Amino acid sequence: MTMDLGPSGRKPEPGGTLGAGAITVCLITRDEEDSLGRCLTSIAAHVDEIVVVDTGSSDRTVDVARGFGARVSQIVWESDFSRARNTSLDLAGGEWVLVLDADEEVPPETAERLRALAGENSVEGWTFTIRSPVVIGGERLTSRNLNLRMFRNRSCYRFEGRVHEQVRPSLLRADAGADASANTSVPDGAIRYSGLSILHHGYRRDEGGVATKSRRNADLLGLVLAENPGDHFSRFNLATSLMNLGQPAEAAAHFRQALSGMGDQALPGLYRNYSLCLQALGEYDQAVDLCDAGLSIYPDYPDLYFIKGQVCWELGFLAEAEAFFQKCTHFRRVPPEYTTMEEVITSMAWENLAEVRARQGRLEEALQALGRTWDAVGGSAPEVVPGTGGAREGGDRRMPGGRVLARACGFMRATGSDEATMRRCLRDLFGLGEAEAGAVLAAVSVGDGPAAAGRPAGVADRRGEAPAEASALVRAAAPVEALARLATRCQELGLRLLSLEPENTELRRLVFATATLRAKATNLATRRRAE
Repeated sequence: MTMDLGPSGRKPEPGGTLGAGAITVCLITRDEEDSLGRCLTSIAAHVDEIVVVDTGSSDRTVDVARGFGARVSQIVWESDFSRARNTSLDLAGGEWVLVLDADEEVPPETAERLRALAGENSVEGWTFTIRSPVVIGGERLTSRNLNLRMFRNRSCYRFEGRVHEQVRPSLLRADAGADASANTSVPDGAIRYSGLSILHHGYRRDEGGVATKSRRNADLLGLVLAENPGDHFSRFNLATSLMNLGQPAEAAAHFRQALSGMGDQALPGLYRNYSLCLQALGEYDQAVDLCDAGLSIYPDYPDLYFIKGQVCWELGFLAEAEAFFQKCTHFRRVPPEYTTMEEVITSMAWENLAEVRARQGRLEEALQALGRTWDAVGGSAPEVVPGTGGAREGGDRRMPGGRVLARACGFMRATGSDEATMRRCLRDLFGLGEAEAGAVLAAVSVGDGPAAAGRPAGVADRRGEAPAEASALVRAAAPVEALARLATRCQELGLRLLSLEPENTELRRLVFATATLRAKATNLATRRRAE
């Protein structure tokens, strides 16, 4: 694409007809009637114009947009997000463009700062933190990444890419092509972090919806790579989509190619996502090596320490797992350019420390770590409904507060604590009243303790029961399941021997090998059962 830099290589003046500092919010939509109203309500009062490009809605999306006074253009979908985005830019009349998705929401503190951002003469584009609430394994978490969402309305700034479209490359190219002698008060290519966030609700949808979106993205990325196999950013995104679709083996091949192609320029999130993929495959030694490689470049990336802690847990190296989870709690912030799960340095790290310490028989320290978890999730007494088998907060027993209380009760029951001790702990450590403590004890079940959970947050439970002998197991289970359980027993035996000879590196490698065998066999057995 040729950049329209104007006379003498100078970037054109910002476009639009709405005057200096005016802001146009641009969206592309398709069947978004359930979320578009929330999005536009959050931003309409803070911008001068709303532009909506609809790609073929069959519901009331267009009516909702027009109800907010939006300028609507209806186009034919051509399997190209950039083309639709650029159509919206062509219609924008503001000096600045703010790009949103219909399933996003602008928090008040962000909306109120947009005018100030538009008044910064030394900036061409602003990045924002995109915060996405997700539910993983019953835990409510928040993923976070950085994205360029607000920029000056210049004809040379255009989106690129069929999917996971980006405008940043065109800003950087326009910067490189600008004439330094041009008489302009706006420095070229200045992109800054706003320090503000945008809330993305898209991952709150049902699992089927997420899978449909991931499949669509994977198909479009396949088209991109067919045209340009050297597009390593698209290959990274394809690998991530395949992970979301539960295809880690296929994802690993694309992650590997992306990492090889990017070399020293590899994105922080590539190390994170690829390590998670290797962990899911049970390739523990490779996962640890990749985390270490990432940490050599990004030493302030707590997610990589967290993954190492997860791997050590799965290997049975509890002391090492504790050290890595503890390391995560030392971070006070994660650099905004790193893809992360916000709770990695707070509730998830402390909850995992609690689980490790409980497994080691250190009940008091485990409960203290759960107390820190409680503080991190803004603990307050949940609504407790007897008979549900657990604490329930806000109508959902999977909420973090209820999980923490249920886990604390499970730890204490598993170690023989009496009811009076448990009540005292719930009062002193978690600040519950007498009635609330009694209600929690009446609701939670023995199965909520480590015997049932038995694993840190985010770690797959692959441990299976160790068999007494191979022949009995083969008669009772499929051969692959038998292999998984035998590998579990070998791993446990290796860990006991390693506790006697902690410096035995050869024995340590064998524990890695048996853990990898266990994970691979378990994954294969799971896939076969699903088939």
